[in-house]
Amino acid sequence: PMWMKMKNSHNPFVNAIYLGLRDWNVLAARATRPQFWFFVLAVVIFSSVAQLIAFLLDLPFVALIGFGPFSFVVFLVSIALVAPSVSITVRRLHDAGSSPAWAWVGLGVSLLVWPIIGVGFFLLLGALFAANEAVVFIGLGLIWSASLIALCFGIFLLVLLVMPSSPLDSKYGPAPVTQPAPPAQTELPEPATPNPDASASPTGEDPEPATESVHDR
Repeated sequence: PMWMKMKNSHNPFVNAIYLGLRDWNVLAARATRPQFWFFVLAVVIFSSVAQLIAFLLDLPFVALIGFGPFSFVVFLVSIALVAPSVSITVRRLHDAGSSPAWAWVGLGVSLLVWPIIGVGFFLLLGALFAANEAVVFIGLGLIWSASLIALCFGIFLLVLLVMPSSPLDSKYGPAPVTQPAPPAQTELPEPATPNPDASASPTGEDPEPATESVHDR
């Protein structure tokens, strides 16, 4: 089965997807930086491709019944991915040594910001038809305020999530084991080869044979 293949896979991308889905309700653990971002990448790719396919498949249904069933299915699957996404975010904060409460704050900000933006757009559209400038400013204020809050907190949470793993063990698990870098290989100097011309005279002539001394006789 595909699930067993994902479990036994040595590919870090596939392994991150498997761990993210398997541990969808596990909070008291750690998730390394590659595991978290590989899972986020997989969710983004899946959501983008699924929404595009659902949009294309829903075109005849929208023209006939005014409703897209495939988009609704993708919406339900996206809601189902919220639980593993929040869980792996909590584990990533554990691994980085940060407070896991920031993950829940982020979820609360998301649940609060989108309704405020929706109300702002509703007031803005209504005010444009009614030509009411005061309501237009209220709608724009709600949209800009909620967007600014989401942007500032998103940058703050992003900084926490890109932090490296804490080298210390914690109650959520031991520190990730990193493979030591291989020692640098130093090239040994090549042995010097004897120069056959070293014994030759500078003039290029063969040196005269040594004369026999008196003591050698």
